[in-house]
Amino acid sequence: MNQPIFKIINPNANLYDRIIYAIQKEKETQKIKKLMILFITMFCFSCSFTVASIVLFVKSFKNSGISDIVSTAFYDLSAFIFLWKYFVLAFIENLPIFSIILFVSCLAFTIFSLRLILYKKYLLIKTILK
Repeated sequence: MNQPIFKIINPNANLYDRIIYAIQKEKETQKIKKLMILFITMFCFSCSFTVASIVLFVKSFKNSGISDIVSTAFYDLSAFIFLWKYFVLAFIENLPIFSIILFVSCLAFTIFSLRLILYKKYLLIKTILK
């Protein structure tokens, strides 16, 4: 009549290891999710900066007069051949260098952040499927 109310069950030998592994996996997943949010935010900002730099580049290109130099060179080809050095110097002088550098750097940053997002997305999927 003196039987215990609760039956003592001995846990599996690898239960502790499985619990620790599950905790580590959850920590990794949370870390990757935070990084994904950071990278997506970074990508959104870089996309908006890229659009702004495209607008700045187009305006600078229109105001630079390069299209007039090129159209003059093609319109009067004999003058261009005779004065090609001056045409090239005028072309280089009127290039919107700051706008080009800004556009290329924003585009590179956008591509870099997109690459980070795709790589971390692969890691997130891989971690979740484990």
